Amino acid sequence: MPLVVLVDYDNVDEVIKRKGMLYLIESILSKINNNEVDNKNLLIRLYGGWYEKNSLTRKAQLIQSDVSGTFPKVMIMSDQKTSLIVNVELAYSIVAKPKEHLFHTFRRRSYTRGLIYNKPQNLCKNQSCELSIVYNFFNSGNCSQCNTIKVGDMFAKHEQKLVDTMLTVDLVDLAIIGNNILVVSSDDDLWPGILSALTKGVQVVQMHTKGRNTNNYYLTTANNNYSQRNII
Repeated sequence: MPLVVLVDYDNVDEVIKRKGMLYLIESILSKINNNEVDNKNLLIRLYGGWYEKNSLTRKAQLIQSDVSGTFPKVMIMSDQKTSLIVNVELAYSIVAKPKEHLFHTFRRRSYTRGLIYNKPQNLCKNQSCELSIVYNFFNSGNCSQCNTIKVGDMFAKHEQKLVDTMLTVDLVDLAIIGNNILVVSSDDDLWPGILSALTKGVQVVQMHTKGRNTNNYYLTTANNNYSQRNII
């Protein structure tokens, strides 16, 4: 069976990413056995929040430039003998509908959701602590002076959307058509997709990116077609 590699790019350690795309791909390839690739081609798909609205993010543009300038590339397997052609692509769409890019996968969100606000008086020995102003601002959600500036106007974060689902859908669809899968991610949210792929009779390897192992309570639901490795 052919092997396809699915990489949760933001789950890869920053130390590895800073060394460049070629280093990342070489690190993955070094942990693949030559008998796990039954042809001379290997496809590696990178998943991430590549679109802010309908435009590629600056990060996606840089990665795409790096990928386009380096791959496809003939590379040597871990046995130092077997060579294969490695192609890398950014997963702008799902495998089932390759021409339909999924936009709005990188979004700005208010950073205040889910936060718990403790009163400064419970934490600070100074009863007149000026952090009370900050607490009131967060607790009420807007400025008490102008009643216009909201917490979300000052504090926000960027987050990815659809990415885990895209990877999971591709994981299952590729397994259905008979591909063995290598998933590069330590994200537990992908486990249902891994478990579903295993029911299709294919081999699924999870390559952890954070030097960890799959939790035992997940392993009890897997079968013998599942294995795990570490990228470093």
